[in-house]
Amino acid sequence: MKVGDVVVDLGAAPGGWTQASRKVVGSRGFVIGVDLEEIEPLDLSNVRTLVGDIRESEVIQSIKAFLPYPADVVIADAAPNVSGVWELDHARQIDLARHSLRIATSEEGISLSKLFRVARSTTL
Repeated sequence: MKVGDVVVDLGAAPGGWTQASRKVVGSRGFVIGVDLEEIEPLDLSNVRTLVGDIRESEVIQSIKAFLPYPADVVIADAAPNVSGVWELDHARQIDLARHSLRIATSEEGISLSKLFRVARSTTL
């Protein structure tokens, strides 16, 4: 990520990565933060926040409509509500990562996603 880049921050609430991204891209770049929860507005002309589910096509279209040009970087810090059932939580996390990747691959640039630990230890 560098000055002037366009950044999409998925799973952005409460907004820390959106703020950090804005500091890097400066006033010449653009950042959009997307989450199911409200994100504290930054009151900057080149930062936009959107409340929505990244698994819904309407939300993906809204993201693309706000971008001044294709994203240079897609950050995916989205995580499901954890149930405590590892297999379910893992499947939900992979689903969110898959949707994040779908958004990222529709753009040309860099993608970074958070995943839960893939393997778990078991005691027999």
